[in-house]
Amino acid sequence: FMLHFFHLDDDKASARVRFLVPTLNAYSSDYTYAVHRVEPTEEHPYHYAHCTIDNCKYCEAGSRSLTKIFIPLYNYETQRVEIWDRAKFVIGLTLEPLYNRYSSIPSKMFKITRHGKKFDKLTSYEVTFVKDIEISDEITEDIIDYIKNDVIAAEVN
Repeated sequence: FMLHFFHLDDDKASARVRFLVPTLNAYSSDYTYAVHRVEPTEEHPYHYAHCTIDNCKYCEAGSRSLTKIFIPLYNYETQRVEIWDRAKFVIGLTLEPLYNRYSSIPSKMFKITRHGKKFDKLTSYEVTFVKDIEISDEITEDIIDYIKNDVIAAEVN
């Protein structure tokens, strides 16, 4: 089981996607983590290590922890499940308005458009409704386990 990260690299780049999580509350419980950014290596291809908060070796080394949300989505452009790695404020800013406005989010296609050039700190993302779609799959435990065990390393030496 291999997941990829979702990214839009340039200003005005867009992709049609389907958000796989049926409820807004699930993001806080299953997809949000305190992490530290780590350099990926061949042995540990992770970009993040889990922050244990108490006796955290990364905190003790002076690394600041980040609260990240890992949003699973189906990208119609690449035809695969991908993880959109965002700061936690995206829940209130982007996801909450969508979940409040539309019912049955996994049965909708949305378009995500990037506004901002690569590395621009003020980059924002606009999410617009495209159409209703027929779906046969629900989010799987595989994805939750993948994020927990493979996106975030428990510890990197």
